[in-house]
Amino acid sequence: MTEQLPWPDQPGPGYPPPQPPNDASRGGWPSELPRYQGSRGYAPTGYGPIGYGQMAGYKGARYGLPPAGPGALASQWRRWAARLLDGLIELPVVFIIMLPLIIDVAHQASNEAGTSTGTAQPTKGVLATEGLLFLGILLLLCGQVCWEALATRHWGRTPGKAILGIRPVRVQQGRANPGRMPAGTCWGRAAFYNLIGLVPCVGGIIALLNELWCLWDQDRQCLHDKAAHTLVINDL
Repeated sequence: MTEQLPWPDQPGPGYPPPQPPNDASRGGWPSELPRYQGSRGYAPTGYGPIGYGQMAGYKGARYGLPPAGPGALASQWRRWAARLLDGLIELPVVFIIMLPLIIDVAHQASNEAGTSTGTAQPTKGVLATEGLLFLGILLLLCGQVCWEALATRHWGRTPGKAILGIRPVRVQQGRANPGRMPAGTCWGRAAFYNLIGLVPCVGGIIALLNELWCLWDQDRQCLHDKAAHTLVINDL
């Protein structure tokens, strides 16, 4: 059973003013999932004179989300910026792991070029090193899946998303459930995003489409969101 977290109140007739989220929603890391001080549960129904379900023309209405502010769908720019920040945070680890392999491949290639007669084929040493390089990349991707899935499961978001004030939530029974996502959802979402590029022939195209899909999707979902039945919302 997923943990239910209250949703923020929105201003409207007969409703109290919204309460500010606590420090957990302001980008701190690591932290617990943001806990809002709302009073009407996780599917708000009132925004101004009409309910969310009656408001047309904004993304997220059909899931009971507000049109803007905390709980609204995150913009694609914040999503991309969060991915960039995560990549920069992870870069030192990637550099430390991959540098010896890259140096070895460059050294082997240099030796081969120096002894080549113009028709020489790569030596077994070069092929073995390139295979090791591919294996290193695969292990890094698998490590990325583990890190993203565990971070999302235990803290609700990765460091980049925490800094940008966004997080993924699960779509459940036609509503965005702000509770802790199930482990299967976290792992499936992370695996699709990080490993889809390995599909032979079409992996690169699918990975590119995955990144761009939120530009035109009515719910600002990428393909890995659709596969995992998730949305990405604002915490701030």
